[in-house]
Amino acid sequence: MPNTSKTRILIADDHSIILSGIKMILSYKLKVHNVFECLNLNTLVLQIREYKPTHLILDVSFPEGSSLNILDEIILEFPELKIMIFTMHPKIMFDHILKKHAAISFCEKKLAESEITNKLEQFIQSNEKTLVESKTKKSRLSKREQEVLKLILEGKNTQNIAKELLVKSNTISTVKNRIFEKLQVSNIVELIQLYN
Repeated sequence: MPNTSKTRILIADDHSIILSGIKMILSYKLKVHNVFECLNLNTLVLQIREYKPTHLILDVSFPEGSSLNILDEIILEFPELKIMIFTMHPKIMFDHILKKHAAISFCEKKLAESEITNKLEQFIQSNEKTLVESKTKKSRLSKREQEVLKLILEGKNTQNIAKELLVKSNTISTVKNRIFEKLQVSNIVELIQLYN
């Protein structure tokens, strides 16, 4: 059973019976108590900002349109958010999305309750695994690399970091490249995802 004390889940689905069922599985079987719901696609981004979930369970079809139309916007604004597509449609219909965003989970609504429970548990555990892996990888960094990493995660750019550490910008660029290589990430967004 994953540690769910810091887990906050937002379920976006316009069917109240689905919401109730998933909330029951999360609360009673997986012991997740911070569960929020969104019935309207037009308010989804606002509710993510308000509730600050760690995980989003996302239906595809809403009366207002497809949630896939705003998926890129959500990922861009909330790069640390773990997302599961939860739909009646078969997985093959979403292969292009799942290839583009490898971190997104997928679950079909027509699965048996035990299978859905297992998928949800794996979805929640993916966050715990990422935290453990990120801490392990961070221990491989030198003291200077850890200093630079800390400042990057605070949102500071190369010039600001160089100024704060009293070194040249190209020195910080070199250190950043070493951090990316050691942590096996290719950009700042992936780096932030690793530590959120």
